[in-house]
This record gives sequence, structure tokens and C-alpha cells, in this order.
Amino acid sequence: KAIPEAANSGPAKARRVPAFLSRTAWAGINFATNKLFLRRVRNQLGGPRPDLAKRIRNIGRYQKYRQVDAKVYVGFGASNLMAELASFCKIEEKKLILLTASDSDLSPDYYKGSRKRNYYGCLADNCYFSILSADRLIVQTPDQGKLANDIFGVAPVVIPNPLNLEVQPNPHKPWSERRYVAWIGKADDVKQPDILMVLARSLPDMEFRMIMNRSRPEVQRRVLDDLPANITYQENLTYPEIPLFLQDALVLVNTSRFEGMPNAVLEACRAGTPIISLNVDPGGMLKNGGCGLCANGSHEKLLFHLRKLVGNAEDWRRF
Repeated sequence: KAIPEAANSGPAKARRVPAFLSRTAWAGINFATNKLFLRRVRNQLGGPRPDLAKRIRNIGRYQKYRQVDAKVYVGFGASNLMAELASFCKIEEKKLILLTASDSDLSPDYYKGSRKRNYYGCLADNCYFSILSADRLIVQTPDQGKLANDIFGVAPVVIPNPLNLEVQPNPHKPWSERRYVAWIGKADDVKQPDILMVLARSLPDMEFRMIMNRSRPEVQRRVLDDLPANITYQENLTYPEIPLFLQDALVLVNTSRFEGMPNAVLEACRAGTPIISLNVDPGGMLKNGGCGLCANGSHEKLLFHLRKLVGNAEDWRRF
């Protein structure tokens, strides 16, 4: 016998439940619930070491570290994230190797209990903790090694940034065969790409090439919305393309607030391209190594140096 079809068969319509709490209220409840959960798990993880547990900001990330189950963990830069990793390594009895990302990782503002925050919003106390907790600190230059020793009392290992010598450009081109001013960086205010646009407007007859990797969308949009006509913009280059790009450049301009030992600077040296820097002299290679000029924070000097090198072959050949 066939079973008669129910009168209300077919997709059921969900009943509409009246919203009795606003989105803001739900967000507050979720925040409070997560806060209580985080506190409970931190207490479980920290046990007798609440000073470590308080630095755990993301329990899911902690569990990921635990799943990796490595004997040695490697991190980059002094930050809230590295303080969390350092806490994990102490709680789980693992080893931590910390590599500096820039000179700013060794700031005198980083000391125990400091409530200051760095450019990226990381708590200075956390940055200090990550440096002091590392089983081995790796720095890029002897200057960084001195900072680590003088400020933190840490004797680091100096490992200069590598350069793949198998990727070689053609023999150094003369000044007369070079065509543009180069800039390489990421879309981040720490790289200050807007300064390059000011330089380009000051030299409207000069060609500029900007290679800006994606990082912060708002910075990328701001640059693209106001790009001068004499700047050619490109989002990225493959590694083998960088030496070829720099061997056609008259100079490489660096506008960063701070740096470590930038790979772009090393590549420029290999290509025989002088560096003009607003703020940084990586490892003293500009002043002491004869690789370029530093404006020591002066925008006027930066423009002066740029005009001098792109407009005069004799001055350019000094580098």
C-alpha cells in the first residue's frame, strides 16, 4: 500500500525568531565569554607561572604550536606575537631562536614593565620579554650586535643577510645607459612611499620606477590614487628579475623610517647602483663602505643628493 503524502511535505520554512538583542549586545556577550574562556585556559597553561600565561593572546595559536611539537622554534622580530611564542617555549620547555627584523627591534624603549608601544602597536614590555627569553638571538649587522649588548646585555650571533651569487646581472652599466630612479618596498607606512611621490614631483623630467609589494591595502590605495605621471608602478618582481631591474637604475632610493639590512640594498650594491637613503645607513655601508649617501632624516638633503647623482656622471661614478 502506498503511503499517502503528508499535506505539509516539502521544504520546511524556518520560523522567524524575533531578535530580542541587538548586534552590539551579542558582540558584548561573545567578547565576555571569550574573555572568560581565555582566562581559564591561560590559568591552566600558566600554572605556577602566571607571568607567562598573561602573554598568551590566542589559545588556538598556542595549540598549533603544541601540534607542531618541534624542539626548536624560530621567530622574527620583537613583538607581542614573539612574546607569546617565548611564553609557549618556556611553558613547554622548548628552545627559541629569535632573529631581528630591523634595528627597531633593539629599541631602548624596550625594558621590563614598559607600557610604551612601538610603531606596530606592540607593548614594549612584550618586546623586551621576547628578546630576553630567546635562547639565541640572531642579528643582521655588528651595529645591531652592539645594540643588543649595550641595551639588553645579550651577546647575539651576527649572521649577515645572504645574497645568491648565482643570480648575476650583466657587467655594471655606465651612468649613460641607466634610465630611472628605483624604489623597492612594501605597501606600509614604515616604508614611507609618499616621500618618493614628493621626489618625483620635484623632478618631473626624471623617470621613477616603484616596486611595491602588497601589505596594507589602505597604503596601496592611497599611493595609486595620487601617483605622479612620471612614476611607473609595479606590484612585485620575481627574485631573478631584481638584479636586472636594478642594473638599469641610476640610483635606489630608500625612504624607510627604519631598516635592518634590506635585501634591495644588497642587490643594488651587486648591480653597481648607488643608494640614496633618507634615514638609514645599514651597517654603515653608505658612509663607510662608499655605497651611497644618507640624508640623516633631511628631506631637503635627500632631494639634493638625488639631483646630484642623477644629473652628474662624475658624482655618480664615486659610488
